Amino acid sequence: MKKAFVLLIAAALMGSAGAAKSEAEEVRIAGGSHLDAFDPQLEVTSLSVAMHIYDTLVDFGDENYGSIIPSLAERWDNSEDGLTWTFYLKKGVKFSDGSPFNADSVKFTLERILDPKTASPNRAKVAEISKVDVVDDYIVKITTRKPYAPLLENLATYHLAMLSRSATSKYSVLEYGMKPVGTGPYMLESYDISGETVLIRNPNYFGTPGIPDRISYTPVPEVSARVIMLQTGEVDIATGLSPESVPPLEADPNIEVISKPSTMMVSFTHQMWKGAPYDNKLVRQAMMYAVDREAIVKTILGGYGVVPKGPFSPGVQAFAEFGGYEYNPEKAKELLAQAGYPNGFSTIALAPEGRYMKAREVSEAVQGYLAQVGINIELKMSEWATYVTEFQSTLVDRGMHMLGSSIPTAHWRIERIWGTQKMPDNDHLPPNTSQYSNPEVDRLLAEASQNFSLEERNKLYAQAEKLVWEDAPELWLFGQSQLAGVRKGFSGYKFYGNQDWRLDRVVKQ
Repeated sequence: MKKAFVLLIAAALMGSAGAAKSEAEEVRIAGGSHLDAFDPQLEVTSLSVAMHIYDTLVDFGDENYGSIIPSLAERWDNSEDGLTWTFYLKKGVKFSDGSPFNADSVKFTLERILDPKTASPNRAKVAEISKVDVVDDYIVKITTRKPYAPLLENLATYHLAMLSRSATSKYSVLEYGMKPVGTGPYMLESYDISGETVLIRNPNYFGTPGIPDRISYTPVPEVSARVIMLQTGEVDIATGLSPESVPPLEADPNIEVISKPSTMMVSFTHQMWKGAPYDNKLVRQAMMYAVDREAIVKTILGGYGVVPKGPFSPGVQAFAEFGGYEYNPEKAKELLAQAGYPNGFSTIALAPEGRYMKAREVSEAVQGYLAQVGINIELKMSEWATYVTEFQSTLVDRGMHMLGSSIPTAHWRIERIWGTQKMPDNDHLPPNTSQYSNPEVDRLLAEASQNFSLEERNKLYAQAEKLVWEDAPELWLFGQSQLAGVRKGFSGYKFYGNQDWRLDRVVKQ
């Protein structure tokens, strides 16, 4: 995802006053998550790396997720009935394997994600598309079943990055992620899920070439280890820092600490599909009153977070605040009694190690707060790779699980997390893992989808947010700040509100 909450870090230059910037031969970055493979239609944790490999048809304007600008499509128009979008493509664009990008590439990309065999978790972004027609090599028409205003926003996300038919068709869906081919400024040289992943310049890139020769990413789950690597110069950038790592890094003359709000909201998602007590609105509201989120943000997160006053974090399109749910354990007890649980109840909560800021400490604090109102939590924590399998399965017992969402566009965020979704026949939960359903939220989404006025759509989204906030399908905890460290002497690093990053314009002193 590109271009929202962009931070262009002009790091203080090292050395003599007359020194000039030079191209960085390699930029090395360490983060907390292991990378998925690089199929944008399937993957989640690898998007920051993937956005160097791929391009999208259209893009987001800086700091404005409602603003759409050209990318691989130079321009576009929509028919009077709102059903047909015509895109006029850039000419002379090639994929990294030398094959041409053209209208057939668009058709292939969209039909692939629509194909149930691909099993893309992002298929809903294009579910309204009824057909894709190639007019000529550089003109493509996309027809939707009904007017669908969010289409451009969805096409700007990296899950819909353009793919090469010839390159992708050589492999199975699972194999392609290890052999990605895109039109972006870089291409994959090597991939190691537990070690270093390296990108090199794409010699066929149509735009301004990337500045670094190489970009390398290393997954380092422990924050303390990432900090040491940054201080010793083993890496140039470290992301996902913890609050306690900030003071020593700020005292280091070779490091610049970056702190910025993000679109990430971290919460415990209630498993409403399991029935009582999770399907009881009073119980869920009681849990919101039982937890002191202000204390969590101030003490555990060191102020590097936002106390939620609505289901969205600041920076998300159509962000709105509603207030309420101030810390009030007595109110929580009253609501539990009204719900038929005067003595509380016991349940299990799942949470991942190292994925979200201070996840263990926050989870243990929530456990303590809920115990004070009679809700006894058995906390089970695991590494992210294991955790993903656990929280997506209906076979793993729990009452709630911790998740964070950084989706910056309102329609997709509401639809994916809180829109009514049918439970599958297998034991794999859909993206709406709570199975929350409110017909009025669905109606507002449907109305917004056919309204081509961004201002009016945002008002409808805000109404839906308010309903979700009142229904409390999640125990919202905090909006997570972004914390990163960069060795001084580097500039041109972009840090986005949804916690993605971009390094293709980095220069080194």
